[in-house]
Amino acid sequence: MAKRGVNTVTIIGTMGSDPKVQQFNNGSTTVVSLATSESWTDKQSGSKVEETEWHRIVLKGRHADVVAQGGRKGRDLYVVGKLKSRKYTVGSVEKSITEIIVDDFDGQCHFVESASASIRTSSAPAQRESRPQQGSQPQGQRHPAPNRQSYQSPPEHADFTPPPLQMEDMPDYDESFFRNVPV
Repeated sequence: MAKRGVNTVTIIGTMGSDPKVQQFNNGSTTVVSLATSESWTDKQSGSKVEETEWHRIVLKGRHADVVAQGGRKGRDLYVVGKLKSRKYTVGSVEKSITEIIVDDFDGQCHFVESASASIRTSSAPAQRESRPQQGSQPQGQRHPAPNRQSYQSPPEHADFTPPPLQMEDMPDYDESFFRNVPV
């Protein structure tokens, strides 16, 4: 199958919930909600405005294991993954969701220790693949962490239990699904 285009997402954000682990025949999957925030000063009122966006992160393979063990609400996380949309049904209503998938093949996941510390990789050097990756940093090189603003508390729906991960492909969704997603 030939790839056309680029589907890569890079996010540094704050975990809005503790990791949720799901076991499948082909391994475990860990799901977290990640908050990214922007702030600016409103030109008319002069007051500071902050907007928080929530992202559903689905980690697979070694990334799932590391985040399940070391992740917790409030911890900063750097992820590189791909966007994936899928559908699921609640009662007779079809819902949809967009997720960032972080897998062992082309994903990356690092904990960000603090604003002045470096980013620590989520896999031990011995677990890394030996194939060179184009544009990748030399192993062990430290990356400065971003200057993080404080983030808003997660909205009411941030700790929802996500739907099963077996369904595929979906269009845009209505945010009301966050309140009624089954276990």
